[in-house]
Amino acid sequence: MSLDTGAGFQDGPALAIPEDSSVYKVTAEKDYNRYSDGEIVFVGREKPLRLAPLPRFGEDATWVAAVLLPQQRERSMLMHRYILVASFLMIFLAIALLLAIFFSRCYAAPVLKGIRNAREEGGSGGTTQIRELDELIAFMKAREQELICQMGENAHEMRDADQVELSAYRMFVNQIETLTKTERIVFDLYITGLNSHEIANKLNLSINTIRTHNRNIYAKLNVTSYKEMMVYIQMMTGRQQG
Repeated sequence: MSLDTGAGFQDGPALAIPEDSSVYKVTAEKDYNRYSDGEIVFVGREKPLRLAPLPRFGEDATWVAAVLLPQQRERSMLMHRYILVASFLMIFLAIALLLAIFFSRCYAAPVLKGIRNAREEGGSGGTTQIRELDELIAFMKAREQELICQMGENAHEMRDADQVELSAYRMFVNQIETLTKTERIVFDLYITGLNSHEIANKLNLSINTIRTHNRNIYAKLNVTSYKEMMVYIQMMTGRQQG
């Protein structure tokens, strides 16, 4: 499709269209068309004119009204628009930053100051002057006292339990001698830190066979689980290293 400007009227200082007849190749794009005569490139749109003079006999042409803009001008306008949008974004970010600083000083700063004062005053009963924060600090102090009391009670219980655990540990160590040769090999590999699958691979045994050995080891050592056995093993290795 082409546009012939020689048969119509031209106006507009920005177009810079030559006075003589020019034929522009029209390339349709999404939002506008692009017009080029090989030297000058324009962008624009055209609309058919229903009241225009009829074409001469034998001519297959349509009269249109076209609005054209030099491509360089279009790019300049787009760049100006981009700069304007970027400027608005920068202004918006600057305003957002200022508001963040303002609200931080109004709300966050008093909270941080109250926490700092409470920390400096320690247990002397200092407050932050913020009711919700004071309630939270009071709850945490009360909880801390509960934990201290509970730890004291646990310490007494642990002293009694230590005697029981020591007896169970001694029985565990003594029962190691009752393991068969294969069970002792599996047990020694547990001491090195291997798990059941790794022991199965190392001994070229199936995992079901290792599980059978595990049940026998647990029964002979008076433990109920792998975790309990590993606790005693850790106690053994710790005593040996000590």
